[in-house]
Amino acid sequence: MNTEANFDTLYLVRHLDLRYGGLSTYEINVLLYLSQLLSVYDENSIADWGYYFTHNEYGAPLSTAVIKQIEYLTKTGILSQDESKYVTLYDTLQGFEQFEHLTVFEWRKKYLNASIILSLSKTIPQISNALQCEPGIRKLAKIKRTSTLYAYSDTKHEEVFQDFHIIKSIITTNPGDVLVPASVWIDHLIKTSESQSL
Repeated sequence: MNTEANFDTLYLVRHLDLRYGGLSTYEINVLLYLSQLLSVYDENSIADWGYYFTHNEYGAPLSTAVIKQIEYLTKTGILSQDESKYVTLYDTLQGFEQFEHLTVFEWRKKYLNASIILSLSKTIPQISNALQCEPGIRKLAKIKRTSTLYAYSDTKHEEVFQDFHIIKSIITTNPGDVLVPASVWIDHLIKTSESQSL
């Protein structure tokens, strides 16, 4: 079991299923990928996140670890599938509050919460479409290549890190905050996506 993917999946669905009537496998992957990239904005490494995302023939971002945990949580009755959406079964979550407050997961919640809040001000399809213009996905889609996103990144050369560097130079207040930079970055990607569709 990938404990990070297990925690992230359950945390995300638990906080958003009432708002959206559940989340699809792809929507979970999108918001967890955004969370991972926000942790990179805060200068954590991709490897620190505990699992990777890929671009493959089914699209991007997709994580095998996350998909396996969705299947596991459904099989064990913690999540319930309603058509293509997953919701939490609240009577099975009695032990999750203790699980949720384990020290090992505390640092992740900053980035998960930023993705959750962002998904309340922008729709998940907007975020998903925006992330298709994120440099890692865009580059692999252009050459139609299946690969792990940022698994072996050199922070000096990857465009996404250059994006983050520019945003940091513009937003100088509240240096520990990731929500405002996330919103600025997603807005930029949304505009990029809209201009490409013209």
